[in-house]
Formats: sequence, C-alpha cells, structure tokens
Amino acid sequence: MYAGLSREEAYLMSKQAVLGAASVLLEHDMLPAELKDGVCSPGGTTIRGVAQLEKFGLRNAVIEAVKASAKIKD
Repeated sequence: MYAGLSREEAYLMSKQAVLGAASVLLEHDMLPAELKDGVCSPGGTTIRGVAQLEKFGLRNAVIEAVKASAKIKD
C-alpha cells in the first residue's frame, strides 16, 4: 500500500487516467497543454502532480525517447 492504494488499484487508476486523457485529446483535437490547463486549478491536487512530473523531467524523457526511436532502422 502506498498513499492508501494497493498496487493493483494504482495500476488500474494509472491506466484509466492515460486512457481518459488520450480519449479527450483525440475527441476534441486538443493539445496536451490545453487539457492540462482545463483540468488543473491553481494549488489543486492535479497541478501539484503535474509539477512533479515536470520537475523530474517526464516531458523531456518522452521527447528523448521519441527522438531515439526515430533513429532505429528496422
């Protein structure tokens, strides 16, 4: 248990969050930053989580992964 969630609950919630975000982005032809701005309130729990993702470099890690993948020749 961590933060009151079992591993299984955390995995399920993570999967649902990714699926939900992707669905909204595709359905409304939005950019990820637009979704972030639409769901985050100043000082709220979501923006605190987003701030940690930014602090630890998630955006840059994703960009670098895409760049590295593009260099692979099948």
